[in-house]
Amino acid sequence: DKIRAEFDMRSACGHLNYIQMISRPDISLPLKILSKYMGAYGRRHVALAKHVMRYLKGSAGLPLIFRGGGKQGVQVFTTLTADARSQEL
Repeated sequence: DKIRAEFDMRSACGHLNYIQMISRPDISLPLKILSKYMGAYGRRHVALAKHVMRYLKGSAGLPLIFRGGGKQGVQVFTTLTADARSQEL
């Protein structure tokens, strides 16, 4: 398959998982979605993976803000767009 020859989803998910674990918890949701399709992915999954990579590149200098306390516990604020989350896979 041409898509699989051009893009290694397993490797991309592995690298994104490492980044998510050490410094970027804000990519957890799109990474969870991508990880479900490591073995059977298509163009839309590749597009989502590339979107996450572009997001990481574009937001490298932006902070994540964590707020604790209150009834809701810890809240995380980030700049992740709804585009990555709203794609129906």
